[in-house]
Amino acid sequence: MKMTKIHDNYANNYNLFQLALPLNVEAIVELDEDVKLFVDLMRKVNVGKYLKPTQNIGRTGYDPTTMLLLVLFAYTNQIFSLRKMEDACKYDIRFIGLGRGITPSHQAFQNFINDYLIDDINTIFYAINKEIINELKINTDVLYIDGTKFEANANKNSFVWKKAVLNYRSKLMLKITKFIIDYNEYSSSVFPIKDEYKPNLLISIKREIQKEINKHKIEFKSGKGQRKHPLQRYFETVEEYLSKMVEYDEKISICGPRNSYSKVDKDATFMNMKYDYYNKTGVFKPGYNLQIGVSDFFILHLDVFQNPNDTKTFIPFMESYKKHYLAMPTYPVGDAGYGSYDNFYYCKENRMALSLKYNYFNKVNNDKKFELKIFNALNFTKMGDTILCPKGYALHQIGKSKNTRSIFPKVDYIYECPNCNTCDVKTQCTKAKGNRQVRVNPIQDNFYKEVDTLLTSDYGQQLCTNRSIQVEGAFGVIKQSHQYLRLHRRTLPKVKMELMLVCIGFNIKKYCKQQRELKTVVFN
Repeated sequence: MKMTKIHDNYANNYNLFQLALPLNVEAIVELDEDVKLFVDLMRKVNVGKYLKPTQNIGRTGYDPTTMLLLVLFAYTNQIFSLRKMEDACKYDIRFIGLGRGITPSHQAFQNFINDYLIDDINTIFYAINKEIINELKINTDVLYIDGTKFEANANKNSFVWKKAVLNYRSKLMLKITKFIIDYNEYSSSVFPIKDEYKPNLLISIKREIQKEINKHKIEFKSGKGQRKHPLQRYFETVEEYLSKMVEYDEKISICGPRNSYSKVDKDATFMNMKYDYYNKTGVFKPGYNLQIGVSDFFILHLDVFQNPNDTKTFIPFMESYKKHYLAMPTYPVGDAGYGSYDNFYYCKENRMALSLKYNYFNKVNNDKKFELKIFNALNFTKMGDTILCPKGYALHQIGKSKNTRSIFPKVDYIYECPNCNTCDVKTQCTKAKGNRQVRVNPIQDNFYKEVDTLLTSDYGQQLCTNRSIQVEGAFGVIKQSHQYLRLHRRTLPKVKMELMLVCIGFNIKKYCKQQRELKTVVFN
């Protein structure tokens, strides 16, 4: 009875909000093993030294190193939202122990990311990677490369198409020409007629019209039933044309070499996402092209591009890799999206193996049906410098063509068959009215032979298999397992910073897993 009475009194008198002595979390709760491994790795890297000092105005904020640890650990545990980071610091025992009880708000995290990480995350990313490479003995001779598109934080209907703007601009030039002819007749002016006009000319016309309006003291009229003076009409027209010209020039300037951009995020380019590409929906969405390089399941390098085409990203991607690691991999392994003449030439210049597939690699080496297509130029018989068509006629060289679009020197030799007019299978061989022509590039053919020799070998097949497992597996984990499908930030620098945080979290999680497995093996 006494025990029951004591228990009842305790229940009645207990107050959730009463004053209590602070508890030492580390004393009552053993920190998670991943937290210990994470802290140990960060201590080895000494990440705090990579944060550039900033000038504090007002109250002293949270310790930058502690904030960095909280952010990196949040991304390691797939916490990408700033508000969820705030909640984790309040209720998650791991974050409470890691941050020693601090509870930053989501705005504090946002300020820290803007003040520090946009400039310093690049250095931190590669410092962590180099420590992992040294500790786990990562094989950097092989780099598996692939790309994927992430949807930008922008509306899909916020598009600006460069081709449409150029079309509108050309129509505007015709309107300006008609306007200048009309105004010259009205005012006896001598403004020149051109195919292309600059804003300065319209500004000069506007100033002259303004002088005439002031000279004759013309009052502007508006509204229904009000008759406008011709000079007022000319003034309003030239103002409209000038604003349109400035608008079109600005849009073309923002596009640059791209074909489109988004009004919400002007650095984002409209691309066919994987779902829309394979389902042929015809829908384009604003996004960024993320390229990553993976070695032994770790993302060692990444870069973000506004170009949806993987082919043109390879050279700048590898140049960036060389800048950070001061070396090149022996085997850069990529799919057929990277196998171009320029990329092969670049690999040879940098003493890298030709381990990139070209467009027709699978058809030439694995497709038996393709061998039966005897009229395809790739299946023509080559005997030294002589090319024989399926009927046995020899094709003769008639000239050569220099490719000006290529980065490296490229000359194609043009061969023609002189006997097509009398050939009974010409309609199957070519649709040309004249003779069948074939373009041959000996350097490119040698590149293709070298690719075939390497990738059809046992080691080459192993490289191709590992590429699909490692780099595509990394994208699968990030997009599907972690459900990171859309970007949260806008503009290219912030997007790159965000994706670097995601990849750091991926690498640290992989590092912790391997360290646990190593300890288990040693213990057993």
